[in-house]
Amino acid sequence: MFDIKDAGNFLLRQVRRDVRVGFYKRNMSGRDKLLVRATNSPNNCSFDDICELAESFGWVLRRQSGSHRIYENPLLNILDGRMQNFQNVHGKAKPYQVRQLVKAIKLLKK
Repeated sequence: MFDIKDAGNFLLRQVRRDVRVGFYKRNMSGRDKLLVRATNSPNNCSFDDICELAESFGWVLRRQSGSHRIYENPLLNILDGRMQNFQNVHGKAKPYQVRQLVKAIKLLKK
C-alpha cells in the first residue's frame, strides 16, 4: 500500500542524492561544465580546457607564437575581451587569463 510518508521519504532521499551527486552537472552541456569548473577554480584549469571553452563560445584561433595562443571573437568589442591570449605553462592556463575569459563569456551571454 502506498503511504504519503513513504513518498516524502523517497523525495527526501532523492534530493539528498541530487545534492551529493551534483544535480547541476547531470543537466548541463559540456561547455557549461567547463565554464563552471573555470569559474570555481581558475588556478586548476588546463590549457586544453580553456582553449576548448573559448572555441565553444565563439572565439577563433587567430595565431600562435610559441606557447601563446591568441583568440578573437568578432561579437565583442576590444574593451570587453574580443582578443584573448592564453599561455601554456606546464599544461595549465594562467589563472588571470582564465578569469578574463570567464568575464568575457558572461558579457557575451547578456
